[in-house]
Amino acid sequence: MKPAFLVVGAAKSGTTSAHHYLGEHPGIFVPAVKQLNHLVDHPAKRSPLQGPDVTYKRALRSREEYLQLFSGAPEGSVIGDVAHIYLYAEESPAIVREALGSPRIIAFIRNPADRAYSQFAFNREFGIEPLATFEEVVEKEEARIKAGWDPVYHYVRRGFYGSQLARYYRLFPESGIRVYKFEDFFQDTVESMADLYGFVGVDPTFVPDVSRKFMPGGDPRTLEYVASPAEGVPKPKPMASETRRRLMETYFEDILEAERLTGLDLADWPGER
Repeated sequence: MKPAFLVVGAAKSGTTSAHHYLGEHPGIFVPAVKQLNHLVDHPAKRSPLQGPDVTYKRALRSREEYLQLFSGAPEGSVIGDVAHIYLYAEESPAIVREALGSPRIIAFIRNPADRAYSQFAFNREFGIEPLATFEEVVEKEEARIKAGWDPVYHYVRRGFYGSQLARYYRLFPESGIRVYKFEDFFQDTVESMADLYGFVGVDPTFVPDVSRKFMPGGDPRTLEYVASPAEGVPKPKPMASETRRRLMETYFEDILEAERLTGLDLADWPGER
């Protein structure tokens, strides 16, 4: 019993909602929480300057422990695993290939500047980001990465979907990869989920309860949600227009690569071309 499909990311791009809508389908089995974070190279040593170890602390490192989570899947159900580190981690596609063969690969991508800011606002809300403004974290990001900070602080880096997706397209057949644009997914969630259900091989006419809202975060070892907002943390200031402009310039060529790979229309992300 092992996953037949993976939702590999991206973070803050709809994966929490997709995880729940997938789990509602009677023909699909996914663990109660996402972020098993197993199919990555877990670092044995971490820098003391890294900040909270959000990505790897709750990871299931044992292959036996990982596969055991799927042992209770009903007979005939399609099994899935949802973890957004699989898109970002360079080593994940090869580990997926070795561990699971050729599962269906699903990704959600969002305007990368908006995604980065959303991750920052989330980290502030949950009390794990010490810097108060988005501009500060953008300025400090490369230094943090060099110092070994956890991937949840790689705000800008995680938005280069073209290069990240390319790693999967090199190892897996194009027909087995499906990418959804965040903005389109939430504009018509029912239609998007029908397509996704069909892609993983279950009845596409099932309609999930898309009115429900979900709290991301959880511990796969206990199958309990553990994330809760920090008290007394003010909402961060919006992203400055100049910051957005610079980020979109940085992402421009990678967005073109993501379009080429996926066939999606991403013209509204960088603005005029």
